[in-house]
Amino acid sequence: MKQGFSQLLYIPILLLFFGCTTVDIKSVKNWSDDKIYQRISWPYNTKPKHLVEQDWKIMRQVLIERHPEWSEEEGIKILKGEAFLGMNQDQALAVFGAPSDIKRTITGYGSNEQWIYENSNFSTIYIYFKNGLLTTIQN
Repeated sequence: MKQGFSQLLYIPILLLFFGCTTVDIKSVKNWSDDKIYQRISWPYNTKPKHLVEQDWKIMRQVLIERHPEWSEEEGIKILKGEAFLGMNQDQALAVFGAPSDIKRTITGYGSNEQWIYENSNFSTIYIYFKNGLLTTIQN
């Protein structure tokens, strides 16, 4: 009997690693935007890439539903995790998640921000905004 029970314990592990997402849309809908941004940027080093991408897609779908002002074209790009020049900061958060650091410069001509994303692969991505719109992506 114990052997059969221990074999049942492997089923959730197999589902986790071979095709099931680890978040569900119902629970994500109850999360704040900030929690979603943190989870999108969270380093998922212990999970297979296809599961991470499924999780991100679910979280991005919830964000898209919360922002009806985003065009259909913008929503499609965001769902795919594609950044585009001219996107606003909320859209960038939906694609990249929360940055590791933000540097701000305010001048008489407007505001500039540099968002820094450092990941576990020792690579860094910088994205730049002028007056709230994405102008540059550097990696």
